Amino acid sequence: MEEIRSLLDEFIAFVKNKVDEALRKEEIKKLELNQNYFKWKIDKFEYSMDSGLSYGATGQYFAKTQIIYSHNLDTKLTATSEFKALVDKLKEIYHVENVQFKLQSFLRYVIQDYLDDGQVKSELIELFIKELNDEPTRAKAIIRLQGVTVEDPPIKLTNLCTLRRITPADVEEEILVTIPSFNVSDPLQNNVTAILEIEKDVSTTLELQNELEKIILTLRLFRVAEVTLTSYTLSAMTVTRFIGGTITQGRSLIIPRKKLKIYTKDADKLKQFWKEFNTLDYNALIRINQSNDLENVQFAYQRYCDSLFSVGLFEQQIASTIIGLESLYLNDEEELSRFLRLRISKFLGLAGLNPQHIQDVLKDAYSVRSYFVHGNKISYKKRRKIQLKYGDENKLLSEILEYLRLSIIICLAMHRQKDELIDLIDDSFIDRTKENELENQLNGIMKRFPLDRE
Repeated sequence: MEEIRSLLDEFIAFVKNKVDEALRKEEIKKLELNQNYFKWKIDKFEYSMDSGLSYGATGQYFAKTQIIYSHNLDTKLTATSEFKALVDKLKEIYHVENVQFKLQSFLRYVIQDYLDDGQVKSELIELFIKELNDEPTRAKAIIRLQGVTVEDPPIKLTNLCTLRRITPADVEEEILVTIPSFNVSDPLQNNVTAILEIEKDVSTTLELQNELEKIILTLRLFRVAEVTLTSYTLSAMTVTRFIGGTITQGRSLIIPRKKLKIYTKDADKLKQFWKEFNTLDYNALIRINQSNDLENVQFAYQRYCDSLFSVGLFEQQIASTIIGLESLYLNDEEELSRFLRLRISKFLGLAGLNPQHIQDVLKDAYSVRSYFVHGNKISYKKRRKIQLKYGDENKLLSEILEYLRLSIIICLAMHRQKDELIDLIDDSFIDRTKENELENQLNGIMKRFPLDRE
């Protein structure tokens, strides 16, 4: 390590001399560049756990002066014998092919640091050595969420992960305008109501993006809720890696029907769920691996999301949820709704739910699903009956989505293949030993993921 620092110190001294020489010869031009910016000013900002935001905003364009240096010194120095000798030396030490690219990037930072501050920060050298050793970089993501409202104060899920409500400061930022007559969109038009900030040691942007998918997955399964992200901003102190920028997922004007409301009293529940859920192997659910063992759980989660985010018929949402349950509890050759109702009521009954109520709810849901499968909407009489029974037809949907949510979590935690689990459930109807085995395993899981109703 000391040998590397000595080599880099020597190289930096060489670069500084070349920069000083170029300045004397006026080969480096210092320019003042006027750049246009836009900034929103929030005039009204009211936050509600139920309705999200009520706000008003005005904005203005303004100019700022930025100092830049015009030169091609980095290109000249990469052609020198000193640069080539250091590349060869680093290749001997690290045995990687991209050393030259990394050293070129380091060179550009050294020149810029020296021009800006008259010195090269020691942190730059330490960071470059870490990346030469292929050590991860500490990166930060700011994630803008729909479908989540959070009570103050912010919730620290881990030392490096915080969930909080959105504030005026989150949108009153200076936006660089690079296109003439650029129209800046309304800062809150896509119903952003919460911010999640996370730091993680990563080697690539993809690792951080996968982490963001896991976060959204965890929040969707904490409770039945239409949680999604609209955009996220990545940043990192890095010399040789491309980690940074703002990525927009889409601008939805739809207000989520089912919000995840996190009150202060829910903080400990969410922290516990976050901790336990992150011990499970759920990579297949975000398509990081395609394990056949979890193919049915992955399919069930996809149907869960289809139902949550569908803008179609109520019947279609019910059908998607039932299909998700079928993928967990029915074999390919089975089509009987009775099998599904019996298995789910037995399974979730042992997990602490009311088995008779489950059967009753699933019977109603299956009848709605049958209408949809045969190309029909449910009749006014049928819809009215459901409304009278549940108070609201969406309560029926929420019930079966809860069964699917809980089933996905349990199946991830059980580490059993689908056929093995189905056999165990069926055997538990007639074999007390098998019933005890299933109940004991479910009790252990439910201690980690206790039933939680908002």
